[in-house]
Amino acid sequence: MKFRILNWIKKSFQIHNAIAAAEAGAHNSRTTRPETNYDHYDVEHVYGKGVDPDTGAPPSIITQMLNSLECETAYTSVGIFRHGGGREEYELTWKKYKKDGDATPIMPLLEDSLMTAMFLKRLLMGIIDGLIPFMLVVQAVADAEEKLKPDEKLDLLPVSVTILKQIPNRHLSIVISVLNYVARFILPNSEKNLMNAKNMARMLSPIFIRVETEPTMLTKTGLGIDVLECLLDHWDEAVAEIGNLSPARNAAVPPPLPPPAPSELTSTNSIQPVEGTSAETLATVSAAQIATPSTKSSPKEPKKKFRLFKSCCRARSDL
Repeated sequence: MKFRILNWIKKSFQIHNAIAAAEAGAHNSRTTRPETNYDHYDVEHVYGKGVDPDTGAPPSIITQMLNSLECETAYTSVGIFRHGGGREEYELTWKKYKKDGDATPIMPLLEDSLMTAMFLKRLLMGIIDGLIPFMLVVQAVADAEEKLKPDEKLDLLPVSVTILKQIPNRHLSIVISVLNYVARFILPNSEKNLMNAKNMARMLSPIFIRVETEPTMLTKTGLGIDVLECLLDHWDEAVAEIGNLSPARNAAVPPPLPPPAPSELTSTNSIQPVEGTSAETLATVSAAQIATPSTKSSPKEPKKKFRLFKSCCRARSDL
């Protein structure tokens, strides 16, 4: 598992370099050969040994990291296709050139669209800024997979709790993005991906409570509306899960509210569904989490949960 993830890191940085080369090639082709429909741009990467053959610049931080991962010297071949309406898609082909000139593909074509490629680029740039927390993710996932029984599936929730205990607040969005990428692309089974998406939704609520931020972070990490729905469905469960993060925070976080009596529900507590929102989901969360508290409950607890829930609704309406 560890070697497989390290190999993925290596190839991911290669994709980043290929996208950067494609952008440079697109810029050059627009200024020098605008009449062509297809441009081919080759750039040589000498990892940690030489300089950029075109600009003479020293190796970048990505190059140095690749060198530390013992990435081989390679040529990057990037084809840039132009379509109507100004849209572009990158076809990334990686080839390892031998001394005799024979080329052997070392990575398949990137099957996804330009949007996915650019999201991957932004994700990788975030990993560079927070390389240590990303390695915590890698180590935690690797350790968890090594402990799995033959027929057991990986559960990202305990892995996420382990990570939350170690990383600083400023790297949380990076870890969310990496966990999302791991669940969607590294874990091959679609059923397993769905299971981990729900587990990640349970993991996200403690993150929001811990850093006291609004759930609009969901719209900035590419997790999508389906995960937000899971977040609403598992809200009480996630609030209870916050107690496992650390004893110090456990004392500061109030316990979840008890289920309200039917007589306590009023018409002022109902929420009108926004466009694209499941009315059943909102009704469930409205009845269980935003009801008027009993006289035994602290008046501050429902206020905080109501504020966070309204933030969720705003995030839904912004999508």
